[in-house]
Amino acid sequence: MFVHHAAGAGAGGPSVPSPWYQAALAELIYTTLLCFAFCSCLTSKRNNLKDDSNQFFGLSIGLAMVAGGHAAGGICGAMFNPAVALGLTAIGGYFSQALLWILFQLLGGLLAAGLFRLTRPEELTWSEAALLAGDFKSQLYVRCLSEFLGTFMLVFTVGLNLVQGSPAVAWAAAAALASMIYFLGSVSGGHFNPAVTLAVVLSDRDTCSPQDGLLYLVS
Repeated sequence: MFVHHAAGAGAGGPSVPSPWYQAALAELIYTTLLCFAFCSCLTSKRNNLKDDSNQFFGLSIGLAMVAGGHAAGGICGAMFNPAVALGLTAIGGYFSQALLWILFQLLGGLLAAGLFRLTRPEELTWSEAALLAGDFKSQLYVRCLSEFLGTFMLVFTVGLNLVQGSPAVAWAAAAALASMIYFLGSVSGGHFNPAVTLAVVLSDRDTCSPQDGLLYLVS
């Protein structure tokens, strides 16, 4: 079992045991989110004009950390970084726990790289000029994948906060949503909500066709 200090507890505060697989899964999912935000904001050509890189990367990455900290802090301690895990291990022990944390954190980095390639396949083959053209639009399956990932992370974050009785549900949900809109908005529009998709379709602004909207809802 993993043992970590509960959120808000001091160094000598009460400890909360969590099964290792719950802690490892939480580290994996939110490390993936953090690295995915980093890749999508800092390495994506579409999010970085040639002579005018975006200025929202810090906000998106920080909000991903806020969402994960509130959602998973009571389960795994919310490390999401091998350096943090090693540093805390050097201070307080639990070396075997740190090794498992680091393993799943590195796996999260690999998953994030894979998700980046899946949601932005054009980054590997298209020229920068083509990517930055005003009429570029991701393929439908890519947009649906983006909507699925964003909706899953939003619902998962809210769910973890609710089952733990967190008073920060709204903050965590807002952080997760804002972070993902920053790094996936240029892929699918960043709806992540059936009601939003319906509103966009009915607005008749040619940003989301009824057919695409239906697939977004299924996603």
